[in-house]
Amino acid sequence: MISLLTLKVNIPLLEREWTRRAQRFPVLLEENIITYVKNELKKIQKLLSPDYPECSESQREDEDEEQRRSREAFLKITLHFLRRMKQDELADCLQRSKRISLNN
Repeated sequence: MISLLTLKVNIPLLEREWTRRAQRFPVLLEENIITYVKNELKKIQKLLSPDYPECSESQREDEDEEQRRSREAFLKITLHFLRRMKQDELADCLQRSKRISLNN
């Protein structure tokens, strides 16, 4: 059985641990987002490369629905930023290339 004294001692420990995790969460989230963005930008760079092979059937089958939706959302964000940067031609090229790879 847990005594009241043990509970009183553990509550501050739990509060400190909760605070530590809450403070660390934004950093971990940022690290995960940055890693994801870097990986997706590498894929986009390959996609825009003139010698990029068309997406194969097996590559698309390996991608689950969640990954596909995340990639499509990232593409929309990327296109938005490119257009905001007045890089419409590059955005159009990326959009055409991505459509081709998604439809094959």
